[in-house]
Amino acid sequence: MLMIRLSIIVVLFAIILYLFIKNRTSITLFVILILGLIGRLHLIQDPYLNTWDEKYHALVAKHLVKHPLKPTLYENPVLNFNPNHWTENHIWLSKPPLPLWMMATSIKILGPTTFAVRLPSLILSLLAVYLTFLLGKILFNKKTGLIAAFLYAINGLLIELSAGIVSSDHVENTFLILIQLSIYSIVYLNSHKKSSWWYCIPGIIIGLAFLSKWHISLIVFPIWGLTSLMNPHASFKILITQISVSILAFLIVISGWLIYIGISFPVESKLMLNNLIKPFSETIQNHGAEWYYYIQKIGVIFGELAYIPILAVIYFYYKNRASNHALLLCWVFIPLIIFSLAETKRFTYIMFSAPAIFMIISDFLVNSSEKIQWSKWVKVFGAIALIGLPIKYHFERAKYDSIYSKDVINFNLWHGNLAQFSKDRNPEKTVIFNTRLAIEIMFYSDFTAYIFQPGKIQLNQLHDLGFTCYDYDNGNFTLIKSLR
Repeated sequence: MLMIRLSIIVVLFAIILYLFIKNRTSITLFVILILGLIGRLHLIQDPYLNTWDEKYHALVAKHLVKHPLKPTLYENPVLNFNPNHWTENHIWLSKPPLPLWMMATSIKILGPTTFAVRLPSLILSLLAVYLTFLLGKILFNKKTGLIAAFLYAINGLLIELSAGIVSSDHVENTFLILIQLSIYSIVYLNSHKKSSWWYCIPGIIIGLAFLSKWHISLIVFPIWGLTSLMNPHASFKILITQISVSILAFLIVISGWLIYIGISFPVESKLMLNNLIKPFSETIQNHGAEWYYYIQKIGVIFGELAYIPILAVIYFYYKNRASNHALLLCWVFIPLIIFSLAETKRFTYIMFSAPAIFMIISDFLVNSSEKIQWSKWVKVFGAIALIGLPIKYHFERAKYDSIYSKDVINFNLWHGNLAQFSKDRNPEKTVIFNTRLAIEIMFYSDFTAYIFQPGKIQLNQLHDLGFTCYDYDNGNFTLIKSLR
């Protein structure tokens, strides 16, 4: 089975190369999308919800099906909880609502399954591949767009994000395509000389990005502004008008949700706003690193030779002052500087600039390398390495050697056991303790579950309130009696 999978992938690589050489743009892009789909479909077969942070997002999304304007983690918190502890609280504002609403819609249609949770990300990730092509095409040419789309399709970390494997998972995935879409809309409007009122469109999209991952979306505005200022032909007056229209649209999009949660959940909203600032001044959850952390991660995520095209773009911008190079440099270095100054560092943050890095690499391969006086063989081996290293990273992350059939069997046994236990029990008066699968139990049932053992006082109070308590260990549910 592994050899069949690998053979299919290798054949698709060969087909893409052949079609690319033959300038068959549309069908090349189609095969690239098929390649991206295969890698993503493989990883979403894992029947288990991932620990960080997919299972929490999935549980909140499941509850949003019942009340879309009330995001809750513990639907029925029978014990006292700390509202500042995002893994055990009631009202859950740790992440904005848009990605969770998407998952809730999928769950509403398909039921509470891992496939339903991951389907919106799968679709959005493939749309991002197509959008990368469009952006590369409008900034450079079709060939540049195709290579950039190919690099997006095979990038291992982006595949893992869409499958919910990496921290922030579907939230990050939704955020990334909206950032990319907002920048594409700005480039498109600029290239078509649209009037200033059209610039409400990027403002709306940036607002939706805000409703996916809060204030990080604001980085689009300095990228836009600095890129325009680096263009000697740009009008400062027109730029201010365009950005003002965009900011107004942005504020209209985000204000409804912010006002609503501020009135409805004042305690949680205040804590959420405080937590937005903390990563810049404090190291959160031990995610600290040296200032050069993201510079190092560029080589890990995009290939060790990715630094060469980036340096080349800096050089060519210095020589030619091209506006497309200015945009890509701003898109890479503004987030890089801002995130590097923050105390908390997460490797997924650099994916903010992923489309720009893909286009820098593809522009270097298609256009810039011709301007460098290197021998033909150096260019050939350089091109192979620039593409080959991301392909190597793709195979490491896509995990084609993983077989999920045994996991599916184990999951079905566990899920069947939970379903059997659920019969003839009132979920509103049943509490399960001592299980690391507490979040999963609440996702697949309506019980309340905790990872810890209850104390004597807690247990007696629950019994007095009419709750029935169970201990869950090694697949067995054991009744916990009162300790009086």
